[in-house]
Amino acid sequence: MSYLLKIVAGREVGREFPLEAGENLVGRSRSARIRVFHEDVSGKHFIIEVLEDQVRLRNLSSYGTRLDGILVRDAVEIHSGQTIEAGKSLKLILEQAAEQESPETSEVSDETSVTRFLSDLPEHPLPEPDPVESEDLTGITRFSTDLSAFSAEEDNSDSEEDRTSVTKFATEISGTDAEQISPDRKAHSPQETVADEPLPLPNPLPPAAEQSPSPSQEEKTGTLFESCPPEHAEETGTFPDRVFPSLDDNAGSVTESDATVLKENFLSGPSEETCSSPELKQETSPLLEEQGVFFKEELDDSEKTNPNETQILQTRMASIDEINFIKSQIRKQQQSRLFFKFLIFVLFVVLLGIIWMLKSPMQEKTLSWPRETSNGQSVYRIGYARGFEKGFQNGGFDVYYPKWENVRLDSEKKDRLVIHSFLGKKGEVPLTIILQREESNDFLYENRATAMRNMLRRLSEHKEELFNFDQTPNVGYLVPAVGSPDNGILCNVTAYQRDSGSSWFGILRFFRNEKYNYILRAEVPAEEKLRALPVLSRETFLYISPAFVKAHWEGSDEYTRGDLDRLLLGVRNELLNHNSPMQYPRLELAIKSILAQAYSSRQSKQYSEAMELLLNLRDKQKQWYNGQKIRWFSAHREKNKAEQTKIRNESEAVFSIPGDKRRYDILRDYWE
Repeated sequence: MSYLLKIVAGREVGREFPLEAGENLVGRSRSARIRVFHEDVSGKHFIIEVLEDQVRLRNLSSYGTRLDGILVRDAVEIHSGQTIEAGKSLKLILEQAAEQESPETSEVSDETSVTRFLSDLPEHPLPEPDPVESEDLTGITRFSTDLSAFSAEEDNSDSEEDRTSVTKFATEISGTDAEQISPDRKAHSPQETVADEPLPLPNPLPPAAEQSPSPSQEEKTGTLFESCPPEHAEETGTFPDRVFPSLDDNAGSVTESDATVLKENFLSGPSEETCSSPELKQETSPLLEEQGVFFKEELDDSEKTNPNETQILQTRMASIDEINFIKSQIRKQQQSRLFFKFLIFVLFVVLLGIIWMLKSPMQEKTLSWPRETSNGQSVYRIGYARGFEKGFQNGGFDVYYPKWENVRLDSEKKDRLVIHSFLGKKGEVPLTIILQREESNDFLYENRATAMRNMLRRLSEHKEELFNFDQTPNVGYLVPAVGSPDNGILCNVTAYQRDSGSSWFGILRFFRNEKYNYILRAEVPAEEKLRALPVLSRETFLYISPAFVKAHWEGSDEYTRGDLDRLLLGVRNELLNHNSPMQYPRLELAIKSILAQAYSSRQSKQYSEAMELLLNLRDKQKQWYNGQKIRWFSAHREKNKAEQTKIRNESEAVFSIPGDKRRYDILRDYWE
């Protein structure tokens, strides 16, 4: 039992595909047994498997295949009349093909296509043609002669050879010589039946017609279904050869209407007006025939047949320009589809980005200090931790930090304070503050650079942590939380990175007082370096009292040793009786030498007297400095550059000790 697929919806409606035994692949792929041209159909969409007793459908496409509207998931059995849907528009129906009898078992009857074709020929008698020589017979004449001979032999013989298929009939037409056909035609008498009446022979061709291309040349260039008769065709009654579709491909399937139309088109040619048209002559040029591409031409009113009958359409070859135009149109369609796909993709990405930005909160570019509302005002949330034994209230300093509910303080060690806090509006970035202190009498006679280098070396000796410090620290000053900054506290500031399983970035501040060296570190995770750097550079995290700044002094390798009582007497006499500002640097160095010697030898009385002299000297320095500021602003208002330069040079000589903040401001021409 044979089956076929018929397209009932989509492109090429009505097209039929015979199914072979076994698997029949359907899709757009070149390897498909049944190839359909629908964009929404996969290259290999589904398979129809024809077995002995059943037909099965198996889906191959991820888009799915539907059988009577139901999605096919596994291989299912289908029957004749069921509809297969693929893509959005393609619908095919399975039909059972009509059984055909083989040439060996068929009997000679009027049902055969060739007999019907021959029986229709006498219905259109033609005028008696003039006799022609056998060598002048054209392809049409030979074809007509063979038709007559074949009809006569079929009436006189019932042999198996005469009942062959249309394929043998077409072979005999092409292989029969004109000289062999001519005697057979003479054997038939005019009194024979109408079915045996021979076709009229054409008149001899004129000399111009003898130069027409041979059949071999026509095969090379391609012959059209309809071609115009040459000039004088009406006078000679001859027509050029016409090429019929291969009868071998349609054996046993020629209907009665097909035979009628075939005979009419064979025996009739286009009108004189049509043939005289220059456009048609141009279409039949050899250049177009070589392209191998044909276009369908509509028949004029004289060639149209009954709507119920099959029509044979005229065709012509496409020119190179037409082929290039079609290719360009296809290319434009492909580019247009590609552009729209890309546009949809870009819009989808933009939409996802907008959704992501609306859903996720914007990240802070710079980490901020947490705030809270108090009495209608927004204030910083600050917590304080006492810096060892002396806090802010006792003339020392405290450590301040961002205040959160989950802040942890670790002060178990005597000389180490660790605070675990957070930065950011919502406290999402960890902040660790570490304050360390070292104590030694040796620090009293050690300069600042050596003291800092030794302390950083001891800090890096921990095997659990790996430090990487900047080579050139910056100079900074620590000022009191309230009041005038006065001389300030000199400190060295440097950045570093610490690795202890995780990487941390921080800012380190080193400062000294008496026999103590201090290091304060504030660090965050290394990936938050850029956002946290402004906060770490701006905030010192030290809340220092004015008394601590005023009484501050640190060790130096310039201090001298001597009799403490004699040194104290000389400094007191010069400070109270002479009071020369130019001697302030020498007196300050002498007082700090007395303090260092008294502190290391634990002579508290001499230490207290020297501290009183230092505070007295600091007051005199402050008064003289305030007077110089008044003079400088007055000269600045009067635009007296010479007076400003003189004031600057005098102040630089008075505050010549590097640790004084006032010297740093004078060098920058910065007068508060």
